[in-house]
Amino acid sequence: MSAAVLLSLGVSAILIAIAGKSPTAAMSALLEGAVGSKAALSNTANKTAALLLVALGVIVAWRAKLLNVGGEGQIYTGALAGLLVADLVALPGLLHVLVAMVGAAVGGALLGLLAGVLKVKRNVNEVISTLLLNFVAISFVSYLVHGPLMESSEAFQRLPQSAPVAESARLPRPFSGMTLHAGLLVALALVFLVSWMLRRTTFGMTLKVVGANPDAARHAGLPAGRVALAAMAIAGGFAGLAGGSMLLGEQFRLQDGFSPGFGFDGIVVALLAQGSPVGAVLASVLFGGLRAGGGLMQAKVGVPASLVLVTQGLVVLFVAASNWLSERRSARGS
Repeated sequence: MSAAVLLSLGVSAILIAIAGKSPTAAMSALLEGAVGSKAALSNTANKTAALLLVALGVIVAWRAKLLNVGGEGQIYTGALAGLLVADLVALPGLLHVLVAMVGAAVGGALLGLLAGVLKVKRNVNEVISTLLLNFVAISFVSYLVHGPLMESSEAFQRLPQSAPVAESARLPRPFSGMTLHAGLLVALALVFLVSWMLRRTTFGMTLKVVGANPDAARHAGLPAGRVALAAMAIAGGFAGLAGGSMLLGEQFRLQDGFSPGFGFDGIVVALLAQGSPVGAVLASVLFGGLRAGGGLMQAKVGVPASLVLVTQGLVVLFVAASNWLSERRSARGS
């Protein structure tokens, strides 16, 4: 992974030089925007939390050989459910936060479960269903924030956004002077939970067997259909938690463009981690830092923040190339 990252950064530096900018200044600004201050560290950590949650869901589904590309839509439905629960239920202190986060997880899980039902009952490819459900979820949230959920205001022009979520439902910020919220702690706790589940539980082993050969699993009496439903629901639930952490931890409102593509970035994080929950932590920090530092790089050096997306794509390309070369060497050796 480290070699792929270094190669991608090197190619990105060459592209910056070709564009007539200083690679050194650009990388320095990128680093400053990612870790150069308390605000930068908080921004990186909050983005890391959302990316890590989505990636964990992708990893669980992939263990059953299911690819969940619906993380973006599940982020939106999770944030919507978290907002509704926070507004409809009045509870004291941390209990309000907990219930709102559970609501966000359920909102994302229901969208993931829908794709699972289509897969099990109608044999609809989960890549197609989750991809299309993204558009449904994002468009539905857009309709709501332009209409029923739009904040009431006496201002001349109302903005397409919801009213702010209640203070009591917001994720706590453990460090004074920083906007880093507790969503990162939730994500890290789930890393250990997912690692334990995949390695030490019957469900984790069943996921692996069903993913390796669904037909053989059915003949052996394993509930392949129910396992697929559970995997997709878990994947959606984790993405929903990402939406909840973004809403309750930093944005506090639901609006158009709520997620900057974290549902898709989470897939790349899972790929870079090669299915390892612990590896996903490092990959999430990398991508969170790239996302956080891109804005300052553009502001200080004039290099478009979209270069971050190019760097991410190069990382994927080099990782895929490395895996292909390894498989080819293994095939030759055998």
